[in-house]
Amino acid sequence: MTTAFTYRIDREDDRVTIHLAGEVDLAAAPRVEAAIAEALAGDTADIIIDLDGVTFLDSTGLRVLVAAQANCAGEGRSLTLVNPSVSVSRILEITGLGQTLLADG
Repeated sequence: MTTAFTYRIDREDDRVTIHLAGEVDLAAAPRVEAAIAEALAGDTADIIIDLDGVTFLDSTGLRVLVAAQANCAGEGRSLTLVNPSVSVSRILEITGLGQTLLADG
């Protein structure tokens, strides 16, 4: 059974939080990219991606997150992942991306 992907964007002062939920995979990647592009459209300095509702993260989802972090860094912005599940944390740890992308990495 797959979990439908959804997202919500909250703006507060100098920060935008993108709340992701469901499976972040090949099918969801374009929507994740669109959410990040929408968040970057303003003058926001900090982008936070809340992974609390993410049930699955594949290599395509990782690619989107890494590309977004690189884009943010290139624009002098920060991108941080927060609240990953145990399974998503494990994926980030195995790939070495936890130290780069996680708030407490």
